[in-house]
Amino acid sequence: MPNNTEITTKRITLLLAALTLLAPAGYLIGLNYYVGRLSALGVNGSVFPFSMQDAYVYAYYTIGFWLHELSISLREFLVSLLVWPNNLLTVAVISALTAFFYGLIKLIRLAKKDKLTPFFHKYFSVLSFLHWGNNDFSKSVSIVGLTSYTLSSILLALVYLFALWFIFPTMAYKTGVAKTEKMRLEYLEKGCYQNADTQWNNCHKLISANGEEMYEGILISQSSEYIALFTKKGSMVMRTPAASVVVKSFSTGNGNQTPVDNH
Repeated sequence: MPNNTEITTKRITLLLAALTLLAPAGYLIGLNYYVGRLSALGVNGSVFPFSMQDAYVYAYYTIGFWLHELSISLREFLVSLLVWPNNLLTVAVISALTAFFYGLIKLIRLAKKDKLTPFFHKYFSVLSFLHWGNNDFSKSVSIVGLTSYTLSSILLALVYLFALWFIFPTMAYKTGVAKTEKMRLEYLEKGCYQNADTQWNNCHKLISANGEEMYEGILISQSSEYIALFTKKGSMVMRTPAASVVVKSFSTGNGNQTPVDNH
């Protein structure tokens, strides 16, 4: 029999193996969210470097979005259980479960009082006859069943692993697309505006070296060489002009707007 130290070691090994899968899984989730975001704005991200740190940040927010949506769904489900006529079904299910466990408790008490001894004696006699140690046919069926169960479990585990490996990145991609499409629609309807809560403007401005405003829109991505903006005319990716700056204005609360250099 394995001792406690061996069991603990095996558990730690399994935990470390699971943690090694979290790193690439997190990277794929973050990367696919980023790709989905760029896709919703019609931009190819090949000219923009994407670091491991960026991937994990996007993965963190993506999983946060999922948990938020899950909490909303669970809340709506619980509320729906209390609304007519679903509340009748809720009461019926609770009553049925209560009756089932009540009957089970009564049955156990009768068994303890030996009032069900003849019944259990016949029951265990049948089980003893059908036991694979006493019945060759049961032994053959058990071997076939155990083999089939083992093979099915392995195949099912591989299918689940394959599905999860593709489902989560696909979900991350769709989440990036959905969030960005919402932002895109808001920009197309309202244009550039000062957010009353954050006091930041939702748009960025590209200012040339001589102080002229070249473009204004949603900043998609930016690197040391390139910049991508989404404007009323669509998306554009360009090499950053020399000595230009990217500015995002901030409201000071007294009606004045302070430009903030993002370059």
